[in-house]
Amino acid sequence: MAENIRTTAVLRLSLNGGRGRSCQTTVDPERGRKIPSTQRHRRHDELVSEFGLWYTRSVPEMGFYVEERRFGFYQRQKDTGRVRATVRHLPVGDVERFLQDLREYSAEDEITFHVDDRELDERIGPVLRQSGCTPDVAEVFLAYTGGMPVLASECEDLSVEAVKEDTIEEAVRTERKGFADSEAEPDADELRRRLILFRAEMGGQGRCLLARVAGEPASVVGFYEGEDRFIHHLATRVPFRRRGIASRLLSEVLAHARERGCRSTIINAAENGRPVGLYRSLGFTDEVYWRREYKHVGCTAQGGRSKGVCLPAGGGVAD
Repeated sequence: MAENIRTTAVLRLSLNGGRGRSCQTTVDPERGRKIPSTQRHRRHDELVSEFGLWYTRSVPEMGFYVEERRFGFYQRQKDTGRVRATVRHLPVGDVERFLQDLREYSAEDEITFHVDDRELDERIGPVLRQSGCTPDVAEVFLAYTGGMPVLASECEDLSVEAVKEDTIEEAVRTERKGFADSEAEPDADELRRRLILFRAEMGGQGRCLLARVAGEPASVVGFYEGEDRFIHHLATRVPFRRRGIASRLLSEVLAHARERGCRSTIINAAENGRPVGLYRSLGFTDEVYWRREYKHVGCTAQGGRSKGVCLPAGGGVAD
C-alpha cells in the first residue's frame, strides 16, 4: 500500500486525542449536508464550522490571499501565482460564466477549483463535465478521535527530524518520489515550484518532519500548526514502505499536538483510496470536511485561438 496522501490545503488548523461519541451520520449545521462518521470528535461541530471557513480566509504569513467573488472564494498564492477557487454559489445556468470569470482572474488556461458540498456537487457535477471540466477524486478530512496503536517494533536505524532550511530540498525530493511511486528524479520545474511553496509555508504555520533510515531520506510528513494541526501530506519512498515509518511520523505529530494542547489533529486523503482505510484504523475516524477538485483547460491550451470557455463538440464557445 502506498503510504501517501495528496492534498492542497492552505489554512489554519489544530488537534486533540479526546474520544467522542459513536454515530452513523452527522449533519453540517451550516449547509445541512450529511457527514458519514464512525466515531465523532468531542468537538465535532466546532471543527465542521471551522473547516467550512478555511478557504474563505487569507493567510498573509504564508502568502495566501483570498477574495470573495460572485461564485465563491478565489485564493492566490503570491509566491507561485497559483489560483484555486472554492465554489459556494453556482446555479447550473452560470457554469460557463463562472469558468470564464475564474480564467480571467487567474490569467491561466488551466484552472482549478473545488466544490465542497456534496449536494451542490451532485447538482452541478454533470454540467461541469459537459462543459469540459475534469473531476478529480473527492477528498475527506478526518479528525483524530483516539486509538493510535502502539508500534510493536520499529525500523532499524530510523531517526526523525524537523525540516529546516538546509534540509528542505531533501524533504521535497522525498515527497515527490513518494507521490510518484518512483525513484526517478523529480521534474525540475515541479521541484522548483514545490520548493517555492514549501518555503512560503514554512515562513508561516507550515511544519515538516523527515524520517531517515541509516541517514537516507525515507518519508516525510507536512502539517500546518495552529489551534488545529492539519496534516496535508504524507509520503514514503517506495524502497522504505511497509516498515511502519509513516505510522511513526503520525505518532510524532500526534504526540507533539497533545503537548501543545491543540484542539484536534486532522488528516486528509482520497475518499475511496486505500490510505483512508489505514488512517481510520489509526484513529482518524471523524469526517469534518469534504471536497472534490475539478480542472478545466481553456481553448489556447487545447490549440484553439480563443481564451473563452471551450465546450465539447457542438457546444460552441461562451464569451
